[in-house]
Amino acid sequence: MNTTLVFVIAWVLIVACTSLSVPSWRYRFLLLRPKQQDKRQKDSLSTSCFFAVKIVIGPYYTRIHDAYCSTQTHLKYKSKEFVSYTVRKICRSLELHDIQDFSALSIDKLLEIVTSFKATNPRSIGRIVLNIGHFFEYLKAEGISDIVFPFSLLHVQQRYEKIPCYSKHEIKAMLQACDRSTISGKRSYAIILLAVTCGLRQCDIQRLTLQSIDWHDYELLVLQEKTQSYVTLPLLSETGNAVADYILYARPKTCGYEQIFASASNPSQPIGPSVCKHILERLEEKASIQVIKKRGFHSLRRSTATWLAESGTPVTTIVQILGQNGMHTVDKYISTNAKMRLCCLGFKGIHLESEVYR
Repeated sequence: MNTTLVFVIAWVLIVACTSLSVPSWRYRFLLLRPKQQDKRQKDSLSTSCFFAVKIVIGPYYTRIHDAYCSTQTHLKYKSKEFVSYTVRKICRSLELHDIQDFSALSIDKLLEIVTSFKATNPRSIGRIVLNIGHFFEYLKAEGISDIVFPFSLLHVQQRYEKIPCYSKHEIKAMLQACDRSTISGKRSYAIILLAVTCGLRQCDIQRLTLQSIDWHDYELLVLQEKTQSYVTLPLLSETGNAVADYILYARPKTCGYEQIFASASNPSQPIGPSVCKHILERLEEKASIQVIKKRGFHSLRRSTATWLAESGTPVTTIVQILGQNGMHTVDKYISTNAKMRLCCLGFKGIHLESEVYR
């Protein structure tokens, strides 16, 4: 009898310890569930949460909001969220001012409403003003409103962050630090040259395919991830030779993908989104280059634009090379040029009527 009791107690303890160490059936089901199903569920939940009743607007403005947001297919998810938030915010403000459609809106009332946003959104007011401007450009093109949004009349501080650039000496030192006798060195050398000579973003370098290069005309055709537009760039001989050297002697021959650059740790897959950043950090350390705060891989793109501006390249050409959507978007790239202060005009020929002393 005692032996049976001891056996039962031991069995109960074993079952209890096992149940504590093994995840529940629901948790194990989630682990075994395909990742794509989890991603679809996450996307549907996040989408419904954002486009649900966060900023309530009427049917008239809702219809225009949905039509405008459907045209923003080139933006990433977070950018689409902010565009939708901005449009809902301006539409809700119009309703609170008893303006039920855009035909009853005046430019003075619009400026008054937009200026009031600076108190509620001080850190993002620059992006809000820009999004509202694009929204009213859409309204004018669709014949919904004839208001031309005056960017210059709004005294709003744009939060363009000045990112430090690299000097030509530092770029040369990093290129010399690449050990081109190794696979990773050939890859690093080609990636840095693509970023410097073509001004490519790291996401675009990551997505470059074998079909992106026209070896006959020595041109590079890139579909930009950010703008979803194509840009054709000249491929310098040094850059083309570096890419060709990597493809012929370093890229895996049996890989089943079209991307040019392969992962060094797992050659069966293309490089990930953080590889370019890690390459730059290793080359900075190897070349004994000073690490400056907020200077990263995107600084190579800004360095290219700055050097082009210093050499007298027209801004229109710089815009085409960088693949920007408008003239004003390139300002933050060429603002790092130290010679820009020479463009300042004096007061010669301007009659001075009064003075202010501080």
